Amino acid sequence: MKDLFIYRKDYRLSYRLLLSILICSSFFTIIGTAVQLYVDYNKDIERIHNSISHIKKGYLQPIAGSLWAMDVIQLKRNLEGAANFPDMQYLEVREKRKKSEVTVEAIGIRKDADIISKSYPLFYGKDNRQIGTLLVVASKEGVFKRLQDKVLLNISNSGFKDFFRFNWHSVNLLFPDYETPQSFI
Repeated sequence: MKDLFIYRKDYRLSYRLLLSILICSSFFTIIGTAVQLYVDYNKDIERIHNSISHIKKGYLQPIAGSLWAMDVIQLKRNLEGAANFPDMQYLEVREKRKKSEVTVEAIGIRKDADIISKSYPLFYGKDNRQIGTLLVVASKEGVFKRLQDKVLLNISNSGFKDFFRFNWHSVNLLFPDYETPQSFI
């Protein structure tokens, strides 16, 4: 241990260079990871919005027809199909009455934190009258979990690569008198 302090004192430039390399590498790793997370977050949020749009296009009319016919079994099947989209958390169909709306069917567990929700009116009949509302709630929890996994993977991967990339370079910078074994040349 005492020898390390002697080398540090004798080879200050080597230590500074090594420290600068490690700081720059860490900086670029963090910036690169942040940019990648930003892009991945936006892609995941866009995917959730696309799923909600697909539910609107593909399930709104069948749900309205089931609500009009009061076919609760078919209504539940339609909601179960719509709930299969990624990150869907809660779907609810409300029937419009004179002055209020009553929940007819709901699937999932509704939470109010970190969600994206859309409410669509349900129209049916010759006069295209509003008969109810479909509430679609998607959770961002899956997005955050995937991002957390990517952060851990990226940081550990970059740290692992940096360690091996600078391993022999740092040995040569810190200990210039050290001879590399012939098996590594």
